[in-house]
Parts: sequence; structure tokens; C-alpha cells
Amino acid sequence: MLSAFSGLIKTSANLPAAGAQITVTRSDGSPATLYANESGSSTLQNPLSTANDGRLAFFAPGGNYVLTGTLNNDELAPVAITLPKNGSRAFRTINAAANVAIDIQRDEVVDITLTQATTTLLLEGDLPLNHSAATLELTLRQGSGANAVVWPNGILWPSGQPPVLAYEAGYSDVVTIVAQGNGRYLGFHNGGWL
Repeated sequence: MLSAFSGLIKTSANLPAAGAQITVTRSDGSPATLYANESGSSTLQNPLSTANDGRLAFFAPGGNYVLTGTLNNDELAPVAITLPKNGSRAFRTINAAANVAIDIQRDEVVDITLTQATTTLLLEGDLPLNHSAATLELTLRQGSGANAVVWPNGILWPSGQPPVLAYEAGYSDVVTIVAQGNGRYLGFHNGGWL
């Protein structure tokens, strides 16, 4: 069974990387075999080109991959992705910068190591249609400790308060965000652990 990848590729200036050439390799560095459909009946050339809006889509067996690419002879930052196996959920690891963009449609489980004094989370992607929802699970790891998160506007939190995160280096907090088809985001702090 093949898993789908669909995501927005961006430049270092946080703009869509329209027309970028993206090479997909397995985590061991070997070239990945990519498909145009879930049945695997049609293979794609690797590297791939992003669409005019910077989107990239393909099917591949579940596993760990690295996306590297160029746009106008400039290298794009590599992105590590994990495609789900046997019904598991898509997982992505991020070392946080000042701003971290999360695609509510593509990302399901995201592990973020906080290394900046303040990291602003940005939710991107289309909201689910009515009568559907998307769930995002964030693990926020304190890299150096005392790192704060600025949450996107519009998330409804229990009692109207965003979570207070652990401050000690090495501690983690798990937060779930549910994007509802009516345009609402619900946020839940699941707890913190060492």
C-alpha cells in the first residue's frame, strides 16, 4: 500500500517555491521510487517539479524520506518527512526557527524542538470542508529550556487560556489542535513529560 504526500514547498523567505526541482531520497540516501497514483501503476520522474502554487504531490511506500531541491539555482532547505505505514499517521520533525509553518491538511503528528526564545506557530493549508475535521498533534520539546510559543490567533482553548509549557530543557508538552469544518480551531494541552 502506498502513502500520499501533498505539501507546499517554500523558500527561505517563506514564499511558495513555484517551479522548484525537488529530489526525493530515502533516509539512507538512495533514490526514492515515486508514483502518480495510490495503485502504483504510474511512476513519476525523480526529481519532481513543484506546481505554480509551490505544491508537490506524490505517492510512495511508507517510510522516511528527505526532500531537497533548487529554485533558480538557489538551494532550498532539506525537509525530512515520514510517510505512514499500514494506517499509521504522517510524522514530521522540525527544529524550530522564529516562525514555524504547519500545514493543517498535510501534517498530522509534528515533533518540534524549541531552540529560539520565542517560536511563532503558523497554521497553513485549507481548512477541512464542512462535516469534516483535521487533527494535528504537536510535541513541543524544550531544546535549551525556557522557550516560549506564540500560538495562532483563533484557537479556542479550555477556559480561554493557551497552555503554559514546561520550561526545563529536555521536557516535552503534547498539544492537540482540531481544525473543524466550520472554520474553528480547538486546542487541548495533553500534558508535559520529561
